[in-house]
Amino acid sequence: MESFDIPTKIPLLLLQNQVLLPGMTLRMESTNKFIIELMLKKDMELPLIVGIVPTSENSKKPSEGSVATAASINQILSVSVPRRTITLICVGLTRIRLHEVTKEDNNYFASVSVIEDRIDPAKLDEIEKLLLHLKTILSKLFSSFSSNNWTQLRIDKAFNAISKTELVDLCAAFASTSFEEKLEILQTEEFSNRLKKVISIAQRFEKEIGNPMAIITRRRLPMDRGLPTIRVLDKINPIKPDDDSKDITELKEKLEKAKLPPHAQKVASRELARLEKMSLYNPEHSVIRNYLDLIADLPWSISSSKEVDVNEAKEELDRDHYGLVKLKRRVIEYLAVSKLNDNQLRGPILCFVGPPGVGKTSVGRSIASILGRQFQRISLGGITNQSDIRGHRRTYIGSMPGRIIQAIKMAGTNNPVILLDEVDKMSSGIQGIPSAALLEVLDPEQNNTFVDHYLNIPFDLSKTVFIATANTTRSIPSPLLDRMEIIKVSGYTQEEKFEIAKNYLLPKQIKMHGLKPDMLLVPDETIVLLIKGYTKEAGVRAIERKLAAVCRAVAVKVVNPNTKPSELPVVIDADKVIDILGGSVYLEEDILSRTGVAGVAVGLAYNPVGGSVLMVEATLLPTAAGITAEILPQPNLVLTGQLGEVMRESAQLALNWLRSVAHKYGLVEPGQDLLKHNGVHIHFPSGAISKEGPSAGVTIAVALISLFTGLAVDKSMAFTGEITLQGIVLPVGGIREKILAASRAGITKIVLPQKCINYIDEIPKDILNSLELIYVNRMAEVIEAAFCGQITEISTLDDVKCKL
Repeated sequence: MESFDIPTKIPLLLLQNQVLLPGMTLRMESTNKFIIELMLKKDMELPLIVGIVPTSENSKKPSEGSVATAASINQILSVSVPRRTITLICVGLTRIRLHEVTKEDNNYFASVSVIEDRIDPAKLDEIEKLLLHLKTILSKLFSSFSSNNWTQLRIDKAFNAISKTELVDLCAAFASTSFEEKLEILQTEEFSNRLKKVISIAQRFEKEIGNPMAIITRRRLPMDRGLPTIRVLDKINPIKPDDDSKDITELKEKLEKAKLPPHAQKVASRELARLEKMSLYNPEHSVIRNYLDLIADLPWSISSSKEVDVNEAKEELDRDHYGLVKLKRRVIEYLAVSKLNDNQLRGPILCFVGPPGVGKTSVGRSIASILGRQFQRISLGGITNQSDIRGHRRTYIGSMPGRIIQAIKMAGTNNPVILLDEVDKMSSGIQGIPSAALLEVLDPEQNNTFVDHYLNIPFDLSKTVFIATANTTRSIPSPLLDRMEIIKVSGYTQEEKFEIAKNYLLPKQIKMHGLKPDMLLVPDETIVLLIKGYTKEAGVRAIERKLAAVCRAVAVKVVNPNTKPSELPVVIDADKVIDILGGSVYLEEDILSRTGVAGVAVGLAYNPVGGSVLMVEATLLPTAAGITAEILPQPNLVLTGQLGEVMRESAQLALNWLRSVAHKYGLVEPGQDLLKHNGVHIHFPSGAISKEGPSAGVTIAVALISLFTGLAVDKSMAFTGEITLQGIVLPVGGIREKILAASRAGITKIVLPQKCINYIDEIPKDILNSLELIYVNRMAEVIEAAFCGQITEISTLDDVKCKL
């Protein structure tokens, strides 16, 4: 046995209801003031020798003549100053006997002597037989972990590497025995008697293993020892050693059926060989097993498709989706190219961009149905970790493959249609940029060797059809945007909403709520009321929710036993709509009633959820109002309404343009400043909604001219367009959505840039027939239209000379 240099006097640490045996490592907390102060000294060096005294509930003081364990403090884990505790790592060295126990400031000290193991020479033969018996029992216990010969050799080597006294103490230390049994073993000085007690404990465990209601698990010894031991947990179904080999056989069969490509077969064979040599209880066993299960479950060579009939595809798209002419035309073209290429789609990645609720996702599902392929949807909204796309490396606990490989696995084929939903909602984080991980996935030239971090084997995605959806392209990085073909999906007109609600949504809701067509009657005028008075969106989800509320109210009436058959069907008129949904939320008069006042103009805005009407209000501020340049973007100008930087610049630009031409419209004398005696406050109502973009420049300029002239703008007119300092009107985007929003608000005249005339073909004819579109190139034309010719330029030759 190894000898230790134990001081004659050492500090004592009390260990409640635990025993530290020689060779055992223990993590413990102590409040010993002497130890804490000693450990906090700068010149303190470890290890420090202390005495560990086991105590019970009845005996909490160390007594002279008792047996304890000399231990070495090898590491300090933490020191808590408020709690006055220290966390230590102690290693048991040898047995000691306590002499002259003293107490100093609530800390115990003792003179000690080392207790040498007593081995009677006359009992050496008996001891060797007992040791052989103990090793035999331990070998039986360990064989329940694994029948692998390699594991058994390691156990035998470990037995021979330590002394017989260390083996006995270690077996006792890590056995699941009571405090009293371990204390008795600590106090037994004669080795043969101690050996017999340990054998008795081991035999008890051996009998418990034979119990069919017990399972053998293991705990790890400290890493410097590396010896496994066992704990018996009752009332759990047993694990048979043969179960692992049976599972491995089944796994081999799965891998053979998977028809792996050569590069995947090579990796699977290597990992399978590792698994066969590994114990069932090795932590890596489940990791490798899950990895091989994934390889076996992936559809390396399984495909699905059917012959594409373009006419049938067109009929199916028309049956499932109303409107969306441009989108459906592009999808038909996509399918026609697929038919000519024998269903090998290697063309561009389609990205449907439009407001929510217009059918982007359902079109992707229809494409999968037409192609006869499996459909999988991956929601990318809120993803900030690139590992969600590429997977986690297998070295991490709880690692798993990325969303792409998971979708392929769930589809069961290597050529599904995968919809990447909300691709514009991804954002970068400290764990990478998810959009960058999609670059390889969506590149037809690279995705045939896509490598998931978890799978770590190239997987061919070239047969997979990827379709993306987004509400806007503003937040999509340029490299990712470059890999996709953008198809704009505009919002529905009121007429399209009516047809969808009547022919699609209402029958769907009647069926979902368990009603029959003869129980409910919704007239056309009621549907129009629901669309105009209770919805204000580009899509149809809101109108579907309103129809669902109507169906729920009818369902309550139908199941009421007091309802007479003559009261059915329930006719939903305007009064019943108000009873069910309350008063109208959106009224046409709401916008129009706020116009017709000097300083107010109506603009048109475009956002990810469609188009909307934007009010602009301007008023004069006296210079004595205490406004300082510190709170203004520029002197004498206040902007409110949660505006973005571009929109603030548009307001400044519009005001400065008006100041430069004010004398031409007779607002000031030549050479005078429009803001000499007044400031301007421009407000955009709905202050809780952020606003951004350059298209409000024309509207702001019109509102300012109205403010300074005192003339009201035509109340049925709305404006859109960007303005320059020269008074030129530049084109803007989102024309279709803006015109639809103006039509919904009851506006009949729209002023828009001349260069936007190319977008008018996208507007439904019935909407165009109800509107008067006025195309302009310069602000002079805008002003003439807005004020019906009441304001014109009065520029003269003298004005020109003065400016020169």
